[in-house]
Amino acid sequence: MNEEKNSGGSKPARFYTEEFRRSVVDHWCHSDKTAVQVAQEFGIKVWNVRDWRRRYGPAAKPLDGPLPETPEAMSREIQQLRKELARVRAQRDILKKNHGHSFGSIEGRYRMIEELCKEHAVQDLCEVLEVSRSGYYAWCRGQESGRELGNRILTEQIKQLFESKRGRYGSPRITEELRRSGQCCNHKRVERLMRQEGLKGRTGKGRKVRTTHSDHDQPIAPNRLLERSAPTKPMRSGWPTSPMCRRRRAGCLSPR
Repeated sequence: MNEEKNSGGSKPARFYTEEFRRSVVDHWCHSDKTAVQVAQEFGIKVWNVRDWRRRYGPAAKPLDGPLPETPEAMSREIQQLRKELARVRAQRDILKKNHGHSFGSIEGRYRMIEELCKEHAVQDLCEVLEVSRSGYYAWCRGQESGRELGNRILTEQIKQLFESKRGRYGSPRITEELRRSGQCCNHKRVERLMRQEGLKGRTGKGRKVRTTHSDHDQPIAPNRLLERSAPTKPMRSGWPTSPMCRRRRAGCLSPR
């Protein structure tokens, strides 16, 4: 590594020999250090280390391990890499056809596999959509999967409990009752199944307190205070009070 003064005169420009570059790449390839650590160790820039790795890295340390020794082994490795590349491309195409939306329900994923099975392998479709092949084939045969069977049994239990409580229990109380009976279930699952069956707990109507009913045909008592003249005594004498109040020396007391 040599340093020469540039035209600005303040900062020296560094020139690295090819031998030095290869030694840095070889050190990085044969260690577990990161590019930042190697750059700090040799006092160079990180982008230099990465650029040298692209130039000299494959000769120092191939990314996929040692090169095959015979043409036959190299041919087999190329075929394997092509298969892997084809599989990755197929999975990418599946995700593109899904348009970035969520996979939805299990049945929706099975229907998507049924639509795309002519273009892609079922194994790749199941792997991308995160379902099992056995579950998909069981769905094709018209059989219930374990999840569907569990949902059907749990739905029947929810219906029985909902009817026994005369429709007054919502999903939180239904979940609590199921757990008391030994059924292990999540409140979100219970809420979803109740929503699918249209089960909704009844809530009591809010009681509206009315102090005056003016919508009647009975005579309304006049306000006597408005007919009185200006008070000449303390204001206390003109206050309207409840007939339940009792006068005491300490003041007016109301019964509790």
